[in-house]
Amino acid sequence: MFFSEVNDRTTEPSNARTPSPRLGFMRTWTRSIEPWPFVLGRELAGVFAIEEWSAVGGDGMVRFRGRLLVDPEAAMSLLAPRIEPYGYVPMIRSPEEITLIRFQPVSPGATAAWKGWPLNLALFLATLLTTLFVGAIMEGAQPFADPSTLRLGVPFSASLLLILGFHELGHYLTARAYGVQVSLPYFVPLPVPPMGTMGAIIRMRSPIPNRKVLFDIGIAGPLLGLVLAVPVLVIGLVLSPVKPLSGVAVQEGNSLAYLVLKWAVKGPIPEGFDVMLHPAALAGWLGFFVTALNLMPLSQLDGGHIAYAVLGQGYRKVVWVFLGVLVLLSVVTHWLGWLVWVALAVALGLRHPPPLDDVTPLDAPRRILAVVAAGQAGLHLGKPPLEVLERLFRACDIRDPRVLVGPRVGEDAAVLDLGDRYLVAKVDPITFVAEEIGWYAVHINANDLAVRMTLLLPEGRADEKLLEGIFAQVQDACRAIGATLVGGHTEVTQGLDRPILAGAMLGEVEKERLVTTAGARLGDAVLLSKGIAVEGTSILARECDGLLAARGVAPEVRERARGFLHRPGISVLPDARIAQRAARVHAMHDPTEGGLATGLLELALAAGAGLRIERTAIPVLPECQALCEALGLDPLGVIASGALLLTCPPDQADRLVDAWEAEGIAGRIIGAVTRREEGCRLVETGGEVPLPRFARDEVARLFDEGPPQRRQ
Repeated sequence: MFFSEVNDRTTEPSNARTPSPRLGFMRTWTRSIEPWPFVLGRELAGVFAIEEWSAVGGDGMVRFRGRLLVDPEAAMSLLAPRIEPYGYVPMIRSPEEITLIRFQPVSPGATAAWKGWPLNLALFLATLLTTLFVGAIMEGAQPFADPSTLRLGVPFSASLLLILGFHELGHYLTARAYGVQVSLPYFVPLPVPPMGTMGAIIRMRSPIPNRKVLFDIGIAGPLLGLVLAVPVLVIGLVLSPVKPLSGVAVQEGNSLAYLVLKWAVKGPIPEGFDVMLHPAALAGWLGFFVTALNLMPLSQLDGGHIAYAVLGQGYRKVVWVFLGVLVLLSVVTHWLGWLVWVALAVALGLRHPPPLDDVTPLDAPRRILAVVAAGQAGLHLGKPPLEVLERLFRACDIRDPRVLVGPRVGEDAAVLDLGDRYLVAKVDPITFVAEEIGWYAVHINANDLAVRMTLLLPEGRADEKLLEGIFAQVQDACRAIGATLVGGHTEVTQGLDRPILAGAMLGEVEKERLVTTAGARLGDAVLLSKGIAVEGTSILARECDGLLAARGVAPEVRERARGFLHRPGISVLPDARIAQRAARVHAMHDPTEGGLATGLLELALAAGAGLRIERTAIPVLPECQALCEALGLDPLGVIASGALLLTCPPDQADRLVDAWEAEGIAGRIIGAVTRREEGCRLVETGGEVPLPRFARDEVARLFDEGPPQRRQ
């Protein structure tokens, strides 16, 4: 983390003077500021049209109101050299206000950065000692009895301090690159496990110019820290043995990134066993953990700086939402540790000091990087609780009026208004399967909507035949739906046991033909095409063939299930086109992770409605039923791409089903849209129950237990 601190000096007011006649457009003041406001106001000419001004407090600040004549970035570059000779810096809080702040500049150059270095060195040496001490203790040594055993703490201490050092180096180098004066890191020693330190901070000695610089300085630390944490963790995992869990009192938490690395390095781990972390691996894990905590959008944490850079003055709303989420987690999980972070946030203060230019928003690449940083802060594989997503999405500050559909629960594609038509954008990764991954990628993206692909290949398996096969699948799928492959990126990546393909798809739609998930209306019929679960059944058949055979699933059933990718097929484009011709469709949704149950909940949440679904009306494909029974899965929670979920007026529902049937596509009316207060209900033979919720997709839950193809 880092704290922003600006050294300022108050200038005492001089004897009162009579204002110049040329200041008739300004309000009269009761005392004068040195230098006089009319001198400063004259320097704003051509940049800011002044309507009134006022002195702020007794520290020499002067606030001008009016309007900007140029964009904020240009205004800052023009005003800074004009104002700084007077001992002021400009601050733009809105296009209607500029405040000139009395500021004592810090001497530029290395001398200012290295000021007070003996304290930095002393704290680093103390932290080195405390991390050596903690590392040695965790190895079973007794440093007080035998100081020479401190050497056992070297792997832990060196690994952890390198990760923390790189983290702070990211802040430091980025700040210096932007000309922001910054101190060397202050390490904080703490001679207690598990870290032996509370991390490190740096002090900012000059103002942050704008939100882009604030973002870059804030994000640089976590990114550079992870650059070192990943190889340290991998090396540590290589050195870590796998042993039985008996006698183990504490286990590390499993984030998604950590699970991926552990799986890549150690492979499948038998039940009742786990990795006993080498000191370097523990340091790497702590690096991941600290990075995740530090990215929470709180106060002076890196996540707070990033959140403010993204949201500006709307940052405080997100802070309150996030604090509410922490309190809710404390109640749900019965772990008081979440409340510690609430207390820390309140202690550090919920306000964030603004940069000098607080108006210029971030550009698109930085906003994308902010989303990546938010993902690093702790989301796990699968979909998080829908209510949490809804609160977070509501807090997103979308300032571009062209964004018609942005982040919303149940909406898997963004919609941008291009004037005469809409642009629909979709990104979806394919991670469950390796076989026919190219066909999957195109159709899964098309189900929510030029195609663009990012292909990651496992090291040692990226031969020409594999590449040719994937690209042939992509081209065949594009031809099938009338799309065009326009570019992408391919690389060989360490730590993978299968290819991963992420597709991005763009499409255009006439404005009057746009249908979203949120359009469902009270009384609408709810329809489902084909049945469930097309994609999940194909995945299970392809990835679990040996296990299914061992559990008695007939070969012909497994073979038909494997072919679900093509017949009935995972594309819902024909289903959607027929539906739009046959009826007035109000809402459409492609149920994916979490299965039909999650898709229904997303549709209801997006529309602000309730649902009443007939369990017996849901068409569960026979092959899906057979595979799920053999594997102990609930078909309602199995990834369900290949089925189209939609709503339409009830008097048009039968006509729509008939239109599907005429084209060889099965379809059913499975329920109706009700009032939101009635909730989402599932009608079974014994009565009504709440629609089930799946925290993880059933296929993902199965894979969590180890490679299914290797289990009997």
